[in-house]
Amino acid sequence: MPAAARPVPARDIAWAAAVLLIGAGLVAAGLGSNAQQSLLPQPQSPWWHLGPLAIACAAAAVATRHPLGALLVSSAMVLVDALLGTHVATLMAWTLSLYAIGRYGSAGQRGRALWLIGATAVLVTGWVLWRSGDAAVTTAAAVQFVLFIALPLWWSSEVRAGDEQVGAARARAEADRRLAELERVEAIREERGRVARDLHDTVSSHLSTIAIYTTGALDLPPSPDRDRGVLAEVRGAALAGLDDMRELIDVLRSHPAEEEADAAPERLESLFEELRSAGLEIRVEADAAARALLLGGPAEAADGGAVEAVDVGPADAADGWSAEAANGGLAEDGCAEDGLAEDGAAEDGAAVRRVAGRLLREALTNALKHGAGAAEIELRLDGSVLEIEVVNPIGDAGEAPAAGGGVGLGSMARRVREHGGSFRSGASASAPAEGGKALWCVRATLPLGAGDGGVGR
Repeated sequence: MPAAARPVPARDIAWAAAVLLIGAGLVAAGLGSNAQQSLLPQPQSPWWHLGPLAIACAAAAVATRHPLGALLVSSAMVLVDALLGTHVATLMAWTLSLYAIGRYGSAGQRGRALWLIGATAVLVTGWVLWRSGDAAVTTAAAVQFVLFIALPLWWSSEVRAGDEQVGAARARAEADRRLAELERVEAIREERGRVARDLHDTVSSHLSTIAIYTTGALDLPPSPDRDRGVLAEVRGAALAGLDDMRELIDVLRSHPAEEEADAAPERLESLFEELRSAGLEIRVEADAAARALLLGGPAEAADGGAVEAVDVGPADAADGWSAEAANGGLAEDGCAEDGLAEDGAAEDGAAVRRVAGRLLREALTNALKHGAGAAEIELRLDGSVLEIEVVNPIGDAGEAPAAGGGVGLGSMARRVREHGGSFRSGASASAPAEGGKALWCVRATLPLGAGDGGVGR
């Protein structure tokens, strides 16, 4: 706060009044004055000192609000009082203004005050020397002035330093508060993004299933039996979507430590069965460790359907995009890079199962919507890294998910990045599938925690 804007503190008035009363008492007792240096004829009345003393005390009463002005007035009164014989009470009032300029004055005011204080000290000391002609008396007067100047300036500088430290601490606290508020806003933004991705991941596949069933039913002639079967499938997809929505709502209501629910192996089997019934032929190849981690054991189609699971070792580079590169990752090809995350902290097995389940749901839903009715899944657990690859031929319309531009692909990429893995998606440069259709591939790697790396080994 600027000095001129500060209110006049009651303590300043109290200190000024106290000095005035003490000075009046000393004047009444005939103490504290050096009448031999006065210009007035002797014997001199001591009550003359009350005039400069009262004015100096009045200036000291407003020194907090006007430190430089108060010092200028009180310094002038010290010079006037020196002509009357320099009373100690006037010097006491002067020290109040010295303290105020040292504590409340700006840097420029303090610089000007030093010149004013020095000039006052030199003039008074010179006056004493001229009137007394005694070096000892002059030295005593100079020492007295140094003490009256040095003590209030030193004390005010110490208090000022404390005030500045308190101000700096308050500024840091305010900065920390603002930073915490920004972090809170950012956390809310990220949480909203996560909720949006969860809504997309949990609802879009079920809605796509419903849309495909209803579109097929509308394109065919009416058939009561077939239409009832379609309605049953639509009802199942709707109920599954409601279950996923309830699960998401439960997560939002739960404690943060409970947010990441474990994706149970049965969920993947249910996903495969749901999409197979919608018309997507799915083939799963998984090594023993990956199958134990994600599927809970060998996945067998209960009704001889299209879901298959076979143990595979390190893949041969037969098709050009399942071969491992020298760095242990997936082979490079024409697959567009949608996002490649920085190395991050490995997540535990439950979190990896959850992310893998979301990724497979989105990739297979895209295969159902944009593909030619078939998809191949390859799962490998290489040490502590789970490798996932989903490949499907692109449909006759040639419409494939936008590499890097689709909401679903972006959601998959963000989920994988958040768990310290890498993600790629795009049209494969490998040999086309049977029938000459182009292939679309989705690849991801997810690191496991040290305690999960041996799952199924």
